[in-house]
Amino acid sequence: MPKFKSDAVGSSRLSTAARISRRSLLKAGLLVGSSAPFISVCNCCVSGAFAAESVTNGVTTLDRSISPGEYHTKGKPYRVLAREAGWPIVVREDLMAAGADREGRRRALVSFAHLTDLHVIDAASPSHASFLRQYRGSIAGAPLSNASRPQDTLTVHVLDAMVRRINAIGKGPVSGRPFDFAISTGDNADSRSTHELEAVIDVLNGKKTTFNAAGGLYMGLQDMTPGEGDAYDAFWHPEPVKGGQKEDLWKRAYGYPSLEGFIEAVSAPIQTQGLALRWYSGFGNHDILDEGVIPAGVGAARLLEALATGNRLPTGLPKGMDVQSFLGELMTADDRALMALIDTMPMRTITPSSKRKPFTRADFVRLHLEQEGPKGPAGHGFSQANLAQQTAYYRFQMADGVVGIMLDSTNPNGGADGSLDPAQAAWLTKQLESVHSRYLTEKGSSAETGRRDQLVVLFCHHNSRTFDNLTKAHGETKSDRIGSDDFLALLARFPNVVLWVNGHTHCNRVWSHPAKDGRGHGLWEINTASHIDYPQQARTIEIVDNGDETLSIFAVMIDHSDPEAIKRTGLQNRASLAALSLEAAVNDPALDRPYRLGLPEDLNVELLIRKPFA
Repeated sequence: MPKFKSDAVGSSRLSTAARISRRSLLKAGLLVGSSAPFISVCNCCVSGAFAAESVTNGVTTLDRSISPGEYHTKGKPYRVLAREAGWPIVVREDLMAAGADREGRRRALVSFAHLTDLHVIDAASPSHASFLRQYRGSIAGAPLSNASRPQDTLTVHVLDAMVRRINAIGKGPVSGRPFDFAISTGDNADSRSTHELEAVIDVLNGKKTTFNAAGGLYMGLQDMTPGEGDAYDAFWHPEPVKGGQKEDLWKRAYGYPSLEGFIEAVSAPIQTQGLALRWYSGFGNHDILDEGVIPAGVGAARLLEALATGNRLPTGLPKGMDVQSFLGELMTADDRALMALIDTMPMRTITPSSKRKPFTRADFVRLHLEQEGPKGPAGHGFSQANLAQQTAYYRFQMADGVVGIMLDSTNPNGGADGSLDPAQAAWLTKQLESVHSRYLTEKGSSAETGRRDQLVVLFCHHNSRTFDNLTKAHGETKSDRIGSDDFLALLARFPNVVLWVNGHTHCNRVWSHPAKDGRGHGLWEINTASHIDYPQQARTIEIVDNGDETLSIFAVMIDHSDPEAIKRTGLQNRASLAALSLEAAVNDPALDRPYRLGLPEDLNVELLIRKPFA
């Protein structure tokens, strides 16, 4: 029975029936020597009426997967993408044993696509702070390596490719139920730039768009020439160098490729396809905080806001100043001192754009309300009430008998991680009470309502491992925000809550939350990877009634592109650029590949849970 290293989440009750391809896991960097829970693997876990719909050929990881392949250049670590066999479904029985005959009785209740951490980036924007990649350290816990990635110019192409893949799949790969909707759980834009958010909405609605708010050819840190400054070696420059000049470090040391015509190709607007189904949106820390961690008007945020719409792009820190000294200066500088500090920074002159103005939570909601698109719904979950009250949480009907609740887990006071404010917790409690015929009160007694029972799926940006950011507002002496333990205790009172879907950590994880007092049925939590970091995946999620007083939640990973689409020479196109993004991401030297991808029990899974009501 194979064992795999577990995330630090406690033990799970899992059995095993078959072996996952050892070659696939070795190439992905996942086989490690450590104790872990047992898992049950099912290569054919659908039958009867569902068997013919088990795999939509060639478009999910059930059929085929992607892993690092051969080395692009001998002696250098850059590896091209390669095809691998599909990943089987791991049956997880942490919360409920699987019935032997469940396959033939199943009835699909809802089917949807989950996207998160899209991080659409205007890589030419001064407010992107790409220059920080060349330094060691962090800002408020966020590593400076996150300030720039080699694939930053390709985020619009990746989102368009994922949309096309979701449209091609069209239905749950296990149940065959057509997708009811698609949903994003936050960090849609990367740098809080209005154009970035508009580009996200344009791609999801099927409009023509580009990553660059200023239009025209990209101007930034990836089209510098060797003689332009000390920052040259810190960034991958896709175009070949001219006249025998020295290549950048990414090419010399790591083997990143030279692609003639890249800048022109990536700068061209693309006609996106748009989702062929209704879509909903959520709010993440990058949608409200600069660099995902800093409140507007504080420290480094003031620098980024001052530069955002202008024509000066920083290429480094002031001469002789380290990161911590620079951040300290920003914390104490008045407006005049701030501008004087900016004047000492090395800069490139770029094309400015007013569309790079930072957006607020109200702007975020308003832009969704204004762009319904061909498939809707109006506001994509948000309402005029959200706009008036400046909130970003709502309830929607996923399917008959299944309610979705989108929460805003961001902490506007700062910090990357999340929590819940008291007003939102009170609103959530009322929503949960309205879809339960019976639940537990705060004191533990049973309350009966006579209301119709409905299943509940929660959505938000942060997950249970990143839900304890209780940072106080300026001037407050005590935080009243709600962290992970209290949040899970609230959910445990309501048995119809069967699933919590989220993102934030840019990795694939699935956690079970058993009922601690034995009175409940527990809860499943599905955490999905980002579109910016490897493995750049989304998920299909299906909830089915097994007809034996249990439910199965199927989650299947989706890759946005195919290795065969990559072009090593000649003119690049929409598809080749999207695939190239994944290849560049898997080779990022700052990447912890096994952590990002997850283990087999985090990928294609069947999650058993007791049905909470008849």
